[in-house]
Amino acid sequence: MKAPVGYRKIYLLLAAFLFPVYAAAHEFWIEPLRFVVPTGDRVVANLNVGKYFKGNVQPFIQEKFVEFSVTDSSGKRSVSGRPGDLPALDVPVLHPGLQVLAYQSRPQSAVYEDFAKFERFAQKEGNLWIIDEHKRRGLPRRKITEAYTRFAKSLVQAGDTRGADEIVGFPLELLVETNPYTMPAGGDVTVRLLWQGEGLPFAQISVFQKSAGCEATLSAVQTDESGLALVSYNGGGRFLLNAVHVILPTPETLRDIRADWESLWASLTFELPKAMEPGEESTECPPSTDGQVK
Repeated sequence: MKAPVGYRKIYLLLAAFLFPVYAAAHEFWIEPLRFVVPTGDRVVANLNVGKYFKGNVQPFIQEKFVEFSVTDSSGKRSVSGRPGDLPALDVPVLHPGLQVLAYQSRPQSAVYEDFAKFERFAQKEGNLWIIDEHKRRGLPRRKITEAYTRFAKSLVQAGDTRGADEIVGFPLELLVETNPYTMPAGGDVTVRLLWQGEGLPFAQISVFQKSAGCEATLSAVQTDESGLALVSYNGGGRFLLNAVHVILPTPETLRDIRADWESLWASLTFELPKAMEPGEESTECPPSTDGQVK
């Protein structure tokens, strides 16, 4: 028996406030119900936290974010809602073309109970330098506090294929260099990782990919000296890109959170069509690349 909608909203609201450590340990992303919608339709999307494109849906909570917006050919507008709304985003298409969904969380904190967990985080997200720096600074080996902020984007095509990904101004931001919905099926995607508006060199971008009926796969690419990286088409489907940049806590962060480290998490979702011959139906799932950096 399903719980009444009101009780479910209350549960989700409590979970979102009481379990921030779970959120810190996993990816956060915007996932539209449909990545391509007709002109005059609505863009509907969930906020998710989890891993391998599987996660817990997060409700609309005004106090949890700094920005929640949609940018189209007319500019940027804020997403509004009621506390506990699911999906968290449900807006009409006002102007055809690419719709850039964006979400910036408020800073939160998480605690690593021991140094081994902190090391695993650094290795997984491609920030190995912080292990030696942590030791050099004489920081604690237990109960290591991390302040973290999320910067999530998603690209939805509404109606025609005009438009391009927009720089929304996040400190850490993933940007697709070309509109993925105008590319021929089978084409790879060039992305740029921006830090303070400039390309972030030699940084890891995790690439999660899934097709209908398939488990998500994970691979990783590294940006070049200008912050660019090529994401392989690899059969198409839904893509979630995730990048983590770790810095020393800023004075602004330290005023609110007594953190040893500060991490910024950028994510981007979009969809690429499957390349098939007319009448062909493919049920083959793409192989996993095991997170290896290309």
